[in-house]
Amino acid sequence: LESGDESDEISTFDLTDKYIEITGGNTSLTLTYYASLADLNSDTPIADPTAYQNTSNPQVLYIRAANAAGCTTDITMTLRVLPIPTPNTMPTILEACDDDSDGDATNGMLIFDLTQSEAEIVDNESNVTVSYHITEMDAADDINPIADPTMHNVDMANANTNGQVIIYVRVESDVQIDSNMLPCYKIVE
Repeated sequence: LESGDESDEISTFDLTDKYIEITGGNTSLTLTYYASLADLNSDTPIADPTAYQNTSNPQVLYIRAANAAGCTTDITMTLRVLPIPTPNTMPTILEACDDDSDGDATNGMLIFDLTQSEAEIVDNESNVTVSYHITEMDAADDINPIADPTMHNVDMANANTNGQVIIYVRVESDVQIDSNMLPCYKIVE
């Protein structure tokens, strides 16, 4: 199982999420989860396997599968806590001049190089990928990235009351161990 975390490498896991995978779909098996081999040997199970907090990263857990006849087999499961990016969430605002001299930037299009703030947003963090999005939902879903963030046409007709158009920057961790897990990310306005 994998989870994301910003700093302490501790996360809460629902160990029962892997029940079908572990049992091969055999719902007649009972699984008991143990935090260590010593706990398995002393039959001291994890009290609540639906909300288990790891104690190390990575951490190997032990699972005992038992059938109705009392036959058992023991297996292991590794828990890993992956890093969540820690971008600068307060980057400097990008500004542009009313270059058509009509005195009203809200009625025109302005071209911005959104990548000007990328180094400031990433804040020297390695192993991250950055994408730019028009909506927060698109950034969260990782869809519809701005095709060319170095030459983005901003429609100032969409500006808020402060004369600003907000772009959502998705900073996604490149650290992935299991391709089935969604990547860890943060969104910066």
